[in-house]
Amino acid sequence: MSKIYFDPARPLSLDLETNTADWPVERIEVRLVGLGNRPCEAACFQYNEALRPALARVLREARVLVGQNIAAFDQLVLEEQGFEFHPDLELRDIMLAHHLLWPTLPHDLGTLGRQYTSKPYWKDWRGSGDLEELYCCRDVDGALQIHDKLWPELARDTRLLRLYRLIQLPLARMCAHMSQNGITRDPAQMQRLRERTQAAMEAEEANLPSVLRTFVKPTRRREPAPAGTLGKSGKPLKFIMVDDSETVRPWASAPQVAAWLYDTQGYPEELTAKGSRASGKVVLDKLAHRHPEDRGLGAIRKLRTLASRLNYCPTDEGGNPLTHAETLHPSFLPHGTNTGRLASSGPNIQNWEEDVRCIVVPSQPGWVLWSADYSQIEPRLTAWFSEDAERAARYDQPGFNEHKFVCALFFKLPYEAVVKDNSKDAPYGKAKRINNGANYLLGARTMAKMNDWDLAETQRLCNTWKRLMPKAVEWQQRVVAEVVGGPGSRGTKMLYNPFGRRGLFYAPGSGPAAVAYNPQSTAADIIFRAMLGLLYERIRWPRAKVAEAVRVIRPLPRPARVIAQVHDQLLGECPREALADVLGTVREVMTQPWPELSSAQTPNGLAIPVSPEWGETWGDMEAYKF
Repeated sequence: MSKIYFDPARPLSLDLETNTADWPVERIEVRLVGLGNRPCEAACFQYNEALRPALARVLREARVLVGQNIAAFDQLVLEEQGFEFHPDLELRDIMLAHHLLWPTLPHDLGTLGRQYTSKPYWKDWRGSGDLEELYCCRDVDGALQIHDKLWPELARDTRLLRLYRLIQLPLARMCAHMSQNGITRDPAQMQRLRERTQAAMEAEEANLPSVLRTFVKPTRRREPAPAGTLGKSGKPLKFIMVDDSETVRPWASAPQVAAWLYDTQGYPEELTAKGSRASGKVVLDKLAHRHPEDRGLGAIRKLRTLASRLNYCPTDEGGNPLTHAETLHPSFLPHGTNTGRLASSGPNIQNWEEDVRCIVVPSQPGWVLWSADYSQIEPRLTAWFSEDAERAARYDQPGFNEHKFVCALFFKLPYEAVVKDNSKDAPYGKAKRINNGANYLLGARTMAKMNDWDLAETQRLCNTWKRLMPKAVEWQQRVVAEVVGGPGSRGTKMLYNPFGRRGLFYAPGSGPAAVAYNPQSTAADIIFRAMLGLLYERIRWPRAKVAEAVRVIRPLPRPARVIAQVHDQLLGECPREALADVLGTVREVMTQPWPELSSAQTPNGLAIPVSPEWGETWGDMEAYKF
């Protein structure tokens, strides 16, 4: 084990097999280390103290290190183990590179293997013992062979290569940094949420038809027999049956709800893709909109929503509420979306409703949560791309809300009289959905079908929107003609945003996706750069490299932490007395002008304002006044 030979002129492929892939990094134990330096050759070693000197030498001497998700996992795990890398190391993460080149494809190693190599598919196969070492070697060799074809493809596109080096690599480390920090769930808040939810469910049960109401039925269950229990034959029994009960919720049963909808109520039958009678959210929403007098429909919808909230309030094995704070470590995925925006999993906190965010609290006594959310960033960017100076100027008015503005014009209301009701049939909710949809080229027919609206009225409001936003309409037409094409033109099928990120649009009907791409992907690249300007010290990223992508660089004051990035929002925590310093620093970095977004109206670059907030829980935040 003391000697490991490799060619320093060749990239070194690395793969670790660990006891878990979950954060925090301290609980991750390395079991196997796989290395490969030439195609079709790989070696796998049991990780132990005897291996450390040779492995340390290899890692210090390797100039180019290759791997799948190596930037956000393998390298960090080895750093936690005390290993050091070459000071001029070039890290080539094939997952990150593939996402830049082919954002609409999956980025797992099996998919990349099929795309770039002739290796048989091996990712569904896994063994133990010596077979697991073979599996590790296959991963190592697969990553190396993929790299040898993938990397030249990335290197030919200088914009993507620059984006990879300046943003995607540190972004992967920042994602791991947030996962490592984690979010804290408070048991008292979870119990209060559970009690509120259960009380609301009990009240809603009264609106259900009797056949769908919850009831308790007697049952029998098997349990281990007490020592010495004998059966009728006189032989000892291992198990006995005891009386028990079971709570039955017919409103949660798809077949029973379908029977009530179609057999009892007589509504027109709708089928799922598999041919069964539909009773899901889409059908219930449509029927509730058409039959507002049917209280049962509303009750089923409400109960299903409330029941899903109970998933955020786990109990122990005995069904009792948790009594201690718990830290979750969601994974943030830099390769999770077509536009470059982060996705999250385990859990996916980006889709947590406002009502359940109250369970997230600071991790330490005397600390508070803080957030900074870019204000209307996508509409602002749409105005910038469409060169609509009039629309952009409206955003500079204090407290301006474009959805209220559109609603007032749609329904001939005073701006101040518009009520912010997000339900889809309220004037504000309808205007918001049409404004967002029309902004990204959704047509009246699509929006009417999605929301079960009258088509004629939806078409009228969409036409009104087009008259209000003529610059946006012209820009949409230009994008579709250039990217998607039309009569006599195939289009480029490709679009780069101002920061060099690439979108691909080969699928039929890609017009809306192409129009949405620039505002959405540009919003992502703005917040990534702001994060880098704040967190570069925490991920040990050289300031000189940061300066190539970010002008205003201010390290986040310690001991404040960033614990999540959700859409256009940074969420963090800090001591209460440090709040002013932390939010002042965050605001300064996030609101800097971006030279990539220079124009006649923004010669120094477009700057997007933020809305800073703070609170004791994530669900109870208030605006911070400097």
